Order: sequence, then C-alpha cells, then structure tokens
Amino acid sequence: MKINLKIGNRRFYFFTNKIQLCTGALSKLPNGKHIIMWDLEDKELSLDKVKTELKRIQKLYHLSNIYITSDRNPPKDSFQAWCFTQVSLKLLIEILLKTQYVDWQFIKHTVKYERACLRCSTKIGREQIKVIDIVPTFKEEIPQLNFEYYETGAKG
Repeated sequence: MKINLKIGNRRFYFFTNKIQLCTGALSKLPNGKHIIMWDLEDKELSLDKVKTELKRIQKLYHLSNIYITSDRNPPKDSFQAWCFTQVSLKLLIEILLKTQYVDWQFIKHTVKYERACLRCSTKIGREQIKVIDIVPTFKEEIPQLNFEYYETGAKG
C-alpha cells in the first residue's frame, strides 16, 4: 500500500509491504573461512544451464561436490547452490563474479556484509527447499554453519 500526502510545499510518502521472517545459513565459518553459496536467477534459467555453468566453475577452481537446491516445483528460473570447499572471502567473491546467472543483489549483499547468506527456511507459498541435483567431484565434510534471521517480502 502507498500513501501520498502533501502538506504545504512538502510531499510525504508512506509504504507498507508484507514481510516474513526467514532463516538463512551464512557462508562465514568460525575459522574465518567461507563455504561457497550461489543464488542463481534468470528468466530462461534451466537446471541444465545451472549444472553446465557450475561444472565449469568447479573445474576452474577445483571445488568439491556442488549441491543444487530449489523450492520451486518444477524447478525453474531460480536455483541455489552450495559447495563445502572452504575459501577466503576474496576467493568467494571472485567465484561469484565469474559464475554466470548469479543474482547481482546476492553479490552486492555478500560484498557489503562480507559473507553470503542463503535462505534455508520455507517461504510462504513455496515448497520446502530440497536438493534437486549434485555436480559431483569429491565429497567435502559439511562444517558447522552459522545462521541468522532476516526479513523478506511476502506475497499477498
């Protein structure tokens, strides 16, 4: 809802949006390193395109298994990916910048807050997030992750 109010020579705007509280996993680990997280979005994005691109990045940086997740059924347009290889913040950002289809807001957020964050709770109106494919190389142990709550827009 938008409210536009003019008083004298001033105009005031008020906006309201529905929000919901979500839980996000953070890339930064207790040891100061980061796991690699991707938020991949594009209007014509398919699982095959995501797998091809992540395989290219995996080979380029010698990364462990990459787990592709989605909360859409059927999965299309938007995917998340997780790799448990531990890297520096600088290398994480380099990898994100070299990966096609990464959401620019995700990169901006990662640079600003010096860590990536991927939602791991269910969003209103969406399916539960699940692993839909794996780009295999070698298995890496899943480290202890940190989580945070944050607000995001809600439909309706």
